[in-house]
Formats: sequence, structure tokens, C-alpha cells
Amino acid sequence: MGSTNAFFATAVGESLPFTNDSFDAVLCYDVLEHVQDLERTLAEVYRVLKPAGLLLTVFPPYFHPKGSHLEGYVSRVPWANLIFPSKVLLRAIDELLEERGDGYRPQSLRPGDRLYSLNGVTIRSFCRMLNRSNFEVRRLEFLPLFNEMIRQFHRWKMHYYAWLFHPLSRIPVLQELFTHRIVALLRKPQPTDCRS
Repeated sequence: MGSTNAFFATAVGESLPFTNDSFDAVLCYDVLEHVQDLERTLAEVYRVLKPAGLLLTVFPPYFHPKGSHLEGYVSRVPWANLIFPSKVLLRAIDELLEERGDGYRPQSLRPGDRLYSLNGVTIRSFCRMLNRSNFEVRRLEFLPLFNEMIRQFHRWKMHYYAWLFHPLSRIPVLQELFTHRIVALLRKPQPTDCRS
């Protein structure tokens, strides 16, 4: 059963090919850490949303243990981007890929990238962007790194002790390291009618 009223478009988040006030909702799952200019992307999403439209986004902060996104092609070392400066990691990535010799290359660095295709958004920087934006924040939640919902932790029986780690995702400095995902529900306000 295929849909007959769906269409697909390819674009970058900073320049969406849609008219103002086009959508009731925009969903971004594990996307916002990859856009080149997050603040501009948020402004574009705001522009294409209808009044009272919603943006639901879920993404990992940069200092998440796998925030470097290296596990897919170079290393499974957690917090590599916390341990090593970006320049050192980029050089190591390039050397490892060269030694492997399979021809794989990540997308080229863009201006502002911390690592390949990663803008380095943190909880703190995202909150600052939200404060500067026109969005109304309906929900902003920092999911704890260790929790019973994460499938990879089922074999560790996380449901027994995950609650011990919850406070770490609430302490300002530590929350950057112990947050699994940022979850935000943002609303484009409806204009008020002030006519009497």
C-alpha cells in the first residue's frame, strides 16, 4: 500500500526549498548535530512552520560518549572528542583511514565543523540558541545516558540501577557527558489578534 500524496525533496537545513508557513510539524531525529549552521537551520524550520506548528527534535549532544560519531568507521573509544582536541582526532582519523586503504573518506570538513560532518552542538550552546530564537519551548528534556530504554543496555539489566545515573544528566557540567539525547518540542507561536 503506497501513498499517493507524498513527495520527497533533497536540501540542506540552512536553506529549505519550501514557502513560508508550509508545514504543521517538522521532525528531526539525530539530524541537528550534523547540520553546518544549527542556528540558521532552526530559523529555516521556524520559517516553514505554520503558526502553532511544532518542531520535534531528538539528537545527542557533542560530548555524549559516542558524540564524535567515530564508532561507525574508525573507533569505539567513548568520549574520544573529550579526551583529544579536534585537530588531533582529525589527524588520527585521516591516518587510520589511509592505513586501512579501503577508499572510504568521510564528508569534507565544512566551515564550523568540529569533526567530520559534526557541528559540535552542546546542551549549553543549544539552550543559548533557543533563547535567541522565536520558538516557544514546550518541552526540553535531557535523557539520561544510562537508562532502561536503551536496547544495548538490556543485557546489563539497566532497569535495576539506571536510576542511579539520572542525577548526572541534571548537573550542569556533567550533563554534557551523561546525556543520551536532547529532546525538544518547540512551537512557532500563533500571532495574537489585537483588534477590538
